[in-house]
Amino acid sequence: FLQGIKSLPNDADPNSLMNICFLPALTNIRVSDKIPLIYFQDFKDKPNFDNMLDSHLIPAESIKLKEFKPADYRDFLHARADLFAQRLKKALPDVEVTITD
Repeated sequence: FLQGIKSLPNDADPNSLMNICFLPALTNIRVSDKIPLIYFQDFKDKPNFDNMLDSHLIPAESIKLKEFKPADYRDFLHARADLFAQRLKKALPDVEVTITD
């Protein structure tokens, strides 16, 4: 989500674990030179697009933006961390899951 963003807020780490997405090699090559807002457009009409976003814990509101500003990256990190926490709470109901900055 960082391609094309020149400066980030101080609390938006470009190396955040929330900025990692595992993709098949061919898909990664196909999208590597595009920003996510552009390459998601290539996939949005696929039948399982919503499931793909859900399986990668990508906040749907992040891909609906017309442009991606530095502050949007921070919001993306926080929204994705919330999705991870929700998924962990569901999978591990006896474990306390908290998010810290």
